[in-house]
Amino acid sequence: MTNPTITYGHGFFTDCDSLTNWTEMSSPTLTSTGLTVLYNDIFKLTGTASAAGQYTYWEYDLTNISSDTFTKFLVRYKTSASSTGLGAKVELVFTSGTQTILDTSFSTVWKVASGTITEGKTIDKIRLYAVSDAASSGEYVLYDFILLCKGTFTFPQCDDVSIDLTNVYADLTPPTRVGDVTQYLAMNSPIIRLTGKIDVDTSNWGSPYGEYLLYIWREACSDPWQWFTSDLINCKVTPRTFHISQNSDSKALRVWSCELRKYDKSSGAETTWSGKQYYGFES
Repeated sequence: MTNPTITYGHGFFTDCDSLTNWTEMSSPTLTSTGLTVLYNDIFKLTGTASAAGQYTYWEYDLTNISSDTFTKFLVRYKTSASSTGLGAKVELVFTSGTQTILDTSFSTVWKVASGTITEGKTIDKIRLYAVSDAASSGEYVLYDFILLCKGTFTFPQCDDVSIDLTNVYADLTPPTRVGDVTQYLAMNSPIIRLTGKIDVDTSNWGSPYGEYLLYIWREACSDPWQWFTSDLINCKVTPRTFHISQNSDSKALRVWSCELRKYDKSSGAETTWSGKQYYGFES
């Protein structure tokens, strides 16, 4: 099993849920360009290209973020074209210079690009592109989120990852009727549970593992979500509980468990397989 991971320490993020303060470049070479919000939390960029090399971008002012503090980026994107046509591209604008953190890419399923931001830079703006590598019409680029953060934590020696889905029902007993009427009241947010064991004699449990986990859970009140990955599911999560105990059979053995609540900005009616395909079973 691949050890699960979780991001920590937001510097900038967008759920792609609002067009406020996003401005298009002054002279796009694509025609019929547009930026809209789908399902309450996806950007859709559109445009028509008559040839390769045409593009537009939408820009957001980040008000100066240090790349020495916030060193990592994650971008989740999807395109209507599988290999040629309108592709995704993301660029960071520094007070001096730029960095392309996602070069022109295509994927008809959700995909996360991640990496390291150039050190010693002040990040001033972020640009989301739609770029053509061939003539195209009616195609689009989707962005689910963009996250600049301090890093990604790998859960140590994880033994098990599970998901709990709980429906909520109310059993009503109307007057003059024998029996109940079951009223469906929707489904609670899925809960992801992780468990594992650590031998403190052979691992750095206190530092850095314990310190990172304390930081992630403490900052959950200010970071709306973190990006979680595992072999079972990849999705946005909010940390709920973390528990650690000393095993009675071994002074050095620590048994740990935690709960993460799956985070969804959009409503359940909009989170569909045909629409967002966002239950996390894609990248």
